[in-house]
Amino acid sequence: MLLINMLCISVPLGYTIANIAPSGAYTSDYHRWIDPAFDGTGNGCDPSDRVVACTSCLVNGINLAETVCFQTTDGAFTAGVQTTLGDLCDVCPSGCGPYRNFPSVYQVLVLEYRRWPVVLRTVVNYIGTIAFGAVLVLALLTWVLILKAKVNAHSRLIEKIRIERDLERMDKVWILERWAITLDGDKAQRT
Repeated sequence: MLLINMLCISVPLGYTIANIAPSGAYTSDYHRWIDPAFDGTGNGCDPSDRVVACTSCLVNGINLAETVCFQTTDGAFTAGVQTTLGDLCDVCPSGCGPYRNFPSVYQVLVLEYRRWPVVLRTVVNYIGTIAFGAVLVLALLTWVLILKAKVNAHSRLIEKIRIERDLERMDKVWILERWAITLDGDKAQRT
């Protein structure tokens, strides 16, 4: 049951991590949040205008009055539209969290992994190899066999103690019958 539950959880989670764009401004998804009727200050861009995307709004200390060119590779803005950075940032999503401006969470995880120290990356890479898996399986198998041997030893010990208990009880009964001892209440009497 645990394995089935883990598979049922990991498949949609893996799809979400690898394929769904997280919160924030991802330029290929502009059509989801910018109305094609978005009104810039002009129809076309000047060659002197800086071409920007919504990700430019996420930089600290930007000049919102700057005239820029918002241009995309497909859709309504392929020719570009001239606007101020402030107007553009009003219609662009704010972007939040560590996954903003990335097409998937997986790309952020890969970038973060590349920042790790080389030694730690080497260890993680080794954990993913077949050699480590084989050693892990052998270690687990050895551990299971040791536990099974202990359980068998404890079972034999318990059986031996039961036999000793039964022998002691039989010895006491024999002594009581041999000496004709009866127990009445708290006092033992010998007849």
